[in-house]
Amino acid sequence: MALKTHSRWIVLVLCCLFFFSLGVTVASFGPLLPELSALNQVDLSRMGQIFTFYFMGSLISQLLSGPLSDRFGEKPLLLAATLLLMGSVAALPFSHTFPLSLLLFSLTGLGGGAIVLATNVLIARVYADRSISALNLLNLFFGVGAFFSPALVGLIAGQTGNGRQILWLVSGLLAVQVVLFLWLRIPAPGRAATQNLASGLGVLLRSRLVWLLAFLLMLYVGVENGFGGWITVYMQRTANLPYEQAALSASAFWLALTAGRLVTVGLGMRLSAVRILALSLGGALAGSLLMVVGRGNLTLSAAGILLTGFSFASIFPSTVSLSSASFPEQAGRAMSIINGMASIGAMLLPWLQGVLLNTISPAASTLLTLGGVMGMALLLAAVRPLTRSTVPSSLPKPAAGFSDALNR
Repeated sequence: MALKTHSRWIVLVLCCLFFFSLGVTVASFGPLLPELSALNQVDLSRMGQIFTFYFMGSLISQLLSGPLSDRFGEKPLLLAATLLLMGSVAALPFSHTFPLSLLLFSLTGLGGGAIVLATNVLIARVYADRSISALNLLNLFFGVGAFFSPALVGLIAGQTGNGRQILWLVSGLLAVQVVLFLWLRIPAPGRAATQNLASGLGVLLRSRLVWLLAFLLMLYVGVENGFGGWITVYMQRTANLPYEQAALSASAFWLALTAGRLVTVGLGMRLSAVRILALSLGGALAGSLLMVVGRGNLTLSAAGILLTGFSFASIFPSTVSLSSASFPEQAGRAMSIINGMASIGAMLLPWLQGVLLNTISPAASTLLTLGGVMGMALLLAAVRPLTRSTVPSSLPKPAAGFSDALNR
């Protein structure tokens, strides 16, 4: 995609703002669970269905957004998705009935899922030569928003008794971003690329690499959202922390994830996506083991939360980079398949984690995280030989600096 250097930076900044807003939104769900449960007059286990309905909406939008992105471009898709997310998020604090809340979470997922796909595909195209670093920077801002979100929920709830007001703040921020994005000119996909979509879909559906990456991301997104969504309740139950302090454990998780993405922005200029994935999963395995053996121990649990969050940081952007590099002409549709499977994982695993935590034991919920990480490691072992011949090297010259790498 041919854009001038300053236009590329504007695209990156605005996409980072979209991800910041989405991070604030998604990370607020976990800390808001007790409040939403009381408001809707359902128990916590049942209220955990909000994750399923959010990601059910996300699944639908992921399946539809890929073809729309390849055919019409990312800008119209992003504008429509942001308006939908803005409206549904603004309406959530007013909902006092459980079915209406689930509907609104589904609409939030529709908007959020389209934003995730469109922004990742757009950045991968604009920064095709430095996609690992650019995608890590993009997803870093999701972590920044997610880090501030639980603490803001606790602060707002402490001051006003209504932590849901954070969703109104997000809606206002999204409105500003819509106005800014309207001014930006982004070229639509080339005519040749859109003419081969139908024939290329069959190739994608038969690709072993596509499905391996899809199942890897399915486990990752499910485990990450389950971990981040339930960690507040988990720390309340196992470490006997009051709600305000337990909510900070969610902030610690997202802060560690953000720090990991900041570090990986630099590593993406020196290491391949597969190598970064291997390092990330090794750290995540150690962190999830700490959670298993450290249940009830505040120090070990805190270490496990931080290490898991830090190690999770680059799994999503590195997988997106692998997909974009492997299928450059069908980036939107490839991501539609991969992110669609990720949404299935996010629909099921956070719900399952809540059931394990609330009806069996906190230990069972940590074993789910550990099992998910082990599954991702096995899938990466199967991915590695397929990427050696299909994915071009994206590493810059060793002397290149951060600013130079992103501007080339």
